[in-house]
Amino acid sequence: MATTDDFDGVLTPHFRADAPGAAVAIRQRGEVIHAKGYGLANVEWGLPIATDTVFRIGSVTKQFTAAAILKLAEAGNLGIDDPIERHLPDYPVGERQITVRHLLNHTSGIKSYTGLPNFFPELSQKQLPLPEMIAVFKDLPPDFQPGAKFLYSNSGYLLLGAIIEGVSGQDYATFLAETFFAPLGMASTRYLDDRPITPKRAAGYQLERAVVNATPLAMSWPHAAGALGSTVTDLLRWDAALHGGEVLSPASYAAMITPGTLNDGSETRYGFGLAINRYRDLGNIAHGGGINGFVCGLAHWPGADLTVALLSNIVTFQVEQAMHGLARRALGLPDLTYTPVALDEARLDACAGRYRFDIGPLKLTPLEGGLAGDWPRPKSRFRPMADTVFFLEKDPEVTLAFDDLEAGVYQRLSIQGYGEPVAGRREAEPTKAAD
Repeated sequence: MATTDDFDGVLTPHFRADAPGAAVAIRQRGEVIHAKGYGLANVEWGLPIATDTVFRIGSVTKQFTAAAILKLAEAGNLGIDDPIERHLPDYPVGERQITVRHLLNHTSGIKSYTGLPNFFPELSQKQLPLPEMIAVFKDLPPDFQPGAKFLYSNSGYLLLGAIIEGVSGQDYATFLAETFFAPLGMASTRYLDDRPITPKRAAGYQLERAVVNATPLAMSWPHAAGALGSTVTDLLRWDAALHGGEVLSPASYAAMITPGTLNDGSETRYGFGLAINRYRDLGNIAHGGGINGFVCGLAHWPGADLTVALLSNIVTFQVEQAMHGLARRALGLPDLTYTPVALDEARLDACAGRYRFDIGPLKLTPLEGGLAGDWPRPKSRFRPMADTVFFLEKDPEVTLAFDDLEAGVYQRLSIQGYGEPVAGRREAEPTKAAD
């Protein structure tokens, strides 16, 4: 059985006692086996993080939004396959047939407002009412036709928040508080606006040359896509209630954790507000979150009856690495280790280059017998373990595999991390003007 020292050993590389850190809680087979704070909730005052410290949870909010939509559907107030104009009559869908389901599982094709070039910092610091936020993206051309692809869209969840408010007659914060937080005893969970006094609220930080306060964000913007704040204790309560049948009917819960299906019949790895993945041959249901000054994750392994909640108040905290390390300790699984091999300069040059993924580009350059890139963290180093396979020096769970050699360089890159592999294709380096 894992001990406190085992769990502490996982977190030690990720924080300093005099810097921002994280709160962690782990439940296994109905029992909390570890709950602890690491580092500081407020660096200026030297206040430590505890298990009742309140953090912003970013996109972990989305499962609450999805559950709220499903509750309204159970009450007969809407249908998951309703066209969105039934509930948002002013939204210009044109010839597109966008349903509530498309918003829930990120297959709507609606552009995500957080990806717009003028969002950071121009728009993100303007406090706007919901209709004006929707107006920012509603007339933009779609990324694709509804159901053709999966592409994460915060705009879709902003629209779900508008639907919740329109159908329920309550603002989003009140509906969630009365429907979920109060009945479940989640006293520290709320729409985390800046102005109200929130006991034990953590300050958020980012790392530049040193730790600095996070860039401000107008908290109207994240809304139903990411505006909630919570504690690891409350999130364990929510997780037990959601997966234990206290929140939704069996049919609604099954819909929530069923991967979406695209128009061509292929499956995504996302249900409603939850991602469905596998790790070490164990299925998990999880979601991460990131918002100015904060990153987090909440993951449930149903086969092992294990849940890990981690909330951090610095955006560079390696949430996935830490959470899966904690899970390995709880489950008695070994850490991966690899022995680097030597590759000549020509082989490294064949792998180096710029690769395009759905979430953006990754540029890799040769460096000291390996490759360097700015993902998953700045100045990441990848060491070769075979001719075309590299592992992340600081996290061997993350590997790069190159194939499709053409004209002396590899055209395809597959990244394996904590879920299904994702593939990208080589692309030409942009010109300075294009950058």
